[in-house]
Order: sequence, then C-alpha cells, then structure tokens
Amino acid sequence: MERWTHQPLVPPGTTDASIRAGLRDAKLVLLQIVTAQLTGEKRWLKASRESLESELFNLLVEHRATQATAASMEKSQLFQLLVQHAGQDMYDEALASMRRPLSQSAWDFLLDEMYGYPSCNADEFPLRDVKDFHVVICGIGVCGLAVSIRLKKAGIPFTVLEGSDGISGTWHCNLYPNVGCDTPTHVYSFASDPNPNWTRYFAKGHENKTYFVSLAEKYGIMKHVLFEHTVESARFDAASSCWEVAFHRGDGSTGCISANVYVSSVGMLSIPKIPQVHGESNFQGKQFHTARWDSNTSLVGKNVAIIGSGASCMQVAPSIAAVATHLTIFQGTPQWCTKIPNYKWEIPEGERWCFANLPFYERWYRFQLLAHFTDIYEEMMTAGSTVNSSLWDSLTKYYEHELAGHPDLLQKATPNYPPACTRLLVDNGWFDLLKRKNVTLISSHVSQLGPRSVIAGNSQKKEVAEDVDVIVWATGFRSTEFCLAAMEVFGVDGLRLREFWGPEPSAYLGVSVPHFPNFFLTYGPNSNVAAGGSIVWVAENQARYIEQCCSAMIRQRIKRMEVREDVFKSYNSELDKLQGTRVWSDKACTSWYKEGTGKVTTGSPWSLEEYCRRLRFLELRDYKVASNTEGP
Repeated sequence: MERWTHQPLVPPGTTDASIRAGLRDAKLVLLQIVTAQLTGEKRWLKASRESLESELFNLLVEHRATQATAASMEKSQLFQLLVQHAGQDMYDEALASMRRPLSQSAWDFLLDEMYGYPSCNADEFPLRDVKDFHVVICGIGVCGLAVSIRLKKAGIPFTVLEGSDGISGTWHCNLYPNVGCDTPTHVYSFASDPNPNWTRYFAKGHENKTYFVSLAEKYGIMKHVLFEHTVESARFDAASSCWEVAFHRGDGSTGCISANVYVSSVGMLSIPKIPQVHGESNFQGKQFHTARWDSNTSLVGKNVAIIGSGASCMQVAPSIAAVATHLTIFQGTPQWCTKIPNYKWEIPEGERWCFANLPFYERWYRFQLLAHFTDIYEEMMTAGSTVNSSLWDSLTKYYEHELAGHPDLLQKATPNYPPACTRLLVDNGWFDLLKRKNVTLISSHVSQLGPRSVIAGNSQKKEVAEDVDVIVWATGFRSTEFCLAAMEVFGVDGLRLREFWGPEPSAYLGVSVPHFPNFFLTYGPNSNVAAGGSIVWVAENQARYIEQCCSAMIRQRIKRMEVREDVFKSYNSELDKLQGTRVWSDKACTSWYKEGTGKVTTGSPWSLEEYCRRLRFLELRDYKVASNTEGP
C-alpha cells in the first residue's frame, strides 16, 4: 500500500507500450475500480473497457510526468462504493445467491488486510533494552517465517531451529508431481509482502517456495536459522523463567539453547501419518508418503496403489496414471471437490504488469478474493443453513454430470455428508481420472498388505490390488497432535503438555496454554481456518499477536507471562459451543479436523473477521504476569 502513497504512482521509465499492454489484459471490474478511485468519479464504475483503457492510459502518462503519489484508499469519498463494486462473483450459484452487508469487524479485517497487518506498536520500534531477551522458534515454514519477520521488524533477537535443510515447510518437503496450492495465489501470500510476479492464479509448489525464500532473504532471516537442528524437548525453568530447548544436529551431536520465549511453529501438516496396517513390513515393493516423495523411484510402467483420496491424491494421481500401467486408488472417505475455472490458468503477461505496476490493482484483487469470506463462508459452514444445503445440492448435480454413465463410480465418489464438513477440494481432473481404463477406485479402508498386494475391507468383503510395485501413502499428517508429534514440552513443575492436553488439545486463541508460561504456538489447536482464508492468513494474525506479547514483556520488564486458566476455559467453552453449530459436527463426517475422541481440535469455528478481531490487540489482563522484580 505504501508504494502508491509514499512513492510516485508511475516510475519515470515506464513505457507507453507497457501501459497499453497491461491495461489490455486487466480485469474489467478492477479497471473500473482503479479508474474511479484515481479520478474520484463514480461514473467509471459503469464504463466500458475501451473508455477505461483510454482514461487510465492518459492518467498514468500524466502521473508519470508529474511523479505524483496517491491518497490512501479509504480516504476516497467513493471508498464504500468501491468496496461494494468489488464484490467477487461466486464460482457456484449456491454461494452467489447469498450476500450480507459488511459488519464493523469485517471492515476492520479488510482494512488490516489492505494495509498488510500493520503493527500495533509501530511508533515504538525498534525496541530498546532487548540485548538480554531472546526468542527461540521451532520451524521456519510459513508460520515460523511470519513470526521471524515480525520479530526482525521489532528488533527482537531470535533464533530459529529447523529440522530440515531448507525453509518454507510444506513447500520444502512436498515435492510430488503437480504439487500446488488450492488457495488463490494472491491470497496465499503475506498481505504485508505481496508478490507481483506470480505466474499462475494458483501457484505450484516450486513457485510458492521461491516466494517464501525471497522473503527470508529480503528480511535477513537466514542468518538467524540453524538448519538440521531438530528439537527434542523444551523445558520451562521456574528459577530463570526461561525455556531450555534441547535439540540434535544433522551430524548426530546434541545441544541446548536458552530462551525467554519459546514458539512452536512446527505446523499441523508437517509430520506424515501412515496408518498401522497388518503386514506392512512384508510388502516387497517400494512405499513412501507423498510428503516424503521418492524421486528415485520411477512409476513408469508400474502397478501403483495410492492410499488416501484427499488433496494430495487429487493432485498427484493424474500424473501417476499418465505413466503407470495401472493405478488403484484406495479411498477411505469420499471427498467433496468443486471446479474453479482459472485453477490451471497462467496469468497473462499484461495482467502481471498490472499486479506489479497499476496502482492498487493487486490490493483490490486480493480484496475481491477475501471479501466473500466475510459474507458467505460462515453460513456455508453452519449446519443446516440455506447456503450449505444449496451448495450440497449444487455439488451433487456436478458429480452426477461428471460421472454420467458411470453409476458405480458415482456411488463410490459421492460423499454422504454436507460440504465444508471437511476441506472442500479443487477438481484437478479427478472425475476424468476415475474414468480412465487404467484406474480402479476401491472405496474401502486398507486393512492388510501382502508381499505384492494391498487388501481393503474385512473378512466379509475384501477388495484386493494384486502385483503392486509401489505404494504411495496419501494419508495426511499427524495434525491433531500439534507440536507433540515432534517434541516433548514441559511446563510449570515439569508438567508435560501431553498430559495436560490428553486426547483433546486446546489453547487460548490457538496460541497459548495455561501452566506453560512464555510459550506460544502458531497454527495451534482450533486455528485451522475453515471459513476460507489460508494458512498465510493465520500466520500473519498469530505472528502479530505473538510479537505484541514479546514486545509487552520487553517494555514492561515481564519475565513470566501465562494465560489465565479462567480465560482459557471461558474461551474454549465459547469455542466448543460454536463448534456444535458447524457442519463438521455431523456424525456422518469423518475428517482430519477431528480424530481420536471425535472432538474437533484443528478447525476454527470463527469467521475470519471474528478471529482477526480477537487477535488484533493483546489484552494483557488475560495473562498472569510477573515482572523482573517479583518472584516466580
């Protein structure tokens, strides 16, 4: 945002030809909004493409000559009208029919987005007296990077311990063919650091990694990261009010590092989950998880079994079927998926120029993608709502159309639970894949492996894939264990976090836990957004909150900060009550949102604007604090 308000709108070297080419590929609605904003005239919101391109060209040439800057977006007298005009057309008619006015919290959320989640303490940075304060972060995926950038901007010393040899988490570890993002690219990026160089509307894995690496380099994060340092345990020491974090290095040696604050950013989707299946060690072929892809194993001409039919399977299976002799898909639970028209499209060269150079174009595009999350998605994830019922009907008709003439596949592939009770996936050629002659869909859980076979079902009804050369496990991650899948955490008086949580992990705002002072999680319990958004959105909100906590400790000389148990219980009571109204409470819904006891421990029931509101400002009264002059 500051680029347009603090620097010339049009750099002097911009050519007439690049302006014309860019405007030619721009989206009409965005041309209307940008022109109306820059001129202050609402008539442009109804103008034709030809007149808009002509007017904007002249405006940009004029600004190139004057080197003028622009006023902030919300200072335009037309701002509310521009917001209304920016409403994104829905890909699904069931969603398009339902709209609601923006609430105050929705306005605050969208302005936070447009301004890149500005720090609440911006006027007081950089912080003073930080030399004796140190934060240790476990993990440098999306969330760990977000926290690192926030701390770097605040001038707070930190060290990152990363078990792998690279950054970007998911995008560093998941290297299977066609790996990519099911979230629109311009939302799957930090609002504070938009990427004008995306080549696709939905980026592939390598491009996501390049983006996150570029941010680490931009902010000088790399020098704070210790790669191939795997955390084994973190233990709070009451005498010093510090955390002792034990780790082992890639060479087998061990070490320990002390921290005033410890942040777990290992993520929900980092450690693969492979179900225990009878006879697993007897299988004589190759087997590996999608998140640990074996690029040395060729699938050409092989008989392949892929176990699991979620997002990873939908992405990788078409590539496997294209080269394998036969592919057998073992589907434990059918998934809802929908078609998104631009999912496979590249961004035209001209529009890439607009994202990088046309004033406010990228901000309004991102606004379009996020705005409908505030007026549709909460109702869509509400059990029995009109929107959810309409979407269910619409998706059922889509499945019937795509699998017409294949009643057996239709019966297997169609879920019996409401949409949004688990992640709504993108149709990546799924139905075309199922209809291929060299593909078999088995709709049963795998129960046993033989030396060259995969067996599903039970003794009454078994289905078997014979002569299997390779098994690909697309079975997800140990998502409901959070940081405990990776390490042991010990709080006050040696209390194990594993014992405190039991089978149902919970946290205040998804970031803090009583009896574990100076300890914060990112992407913790019940902070996986189900109401649209993305992990990047979660990361930015939680990182800002954690930075506020660290800054408050430094400014107010707090040595110990622990969420109050009554606040923790009250928050989770409110959360649990709301969870009961959501579609994933449906008994027919089986999902990685809820495992073990059946309680939802990953998904958030909050709307985006409500969760953003709760995280926007640190309420220090929610915490028990002890200053450096007090005892433990």
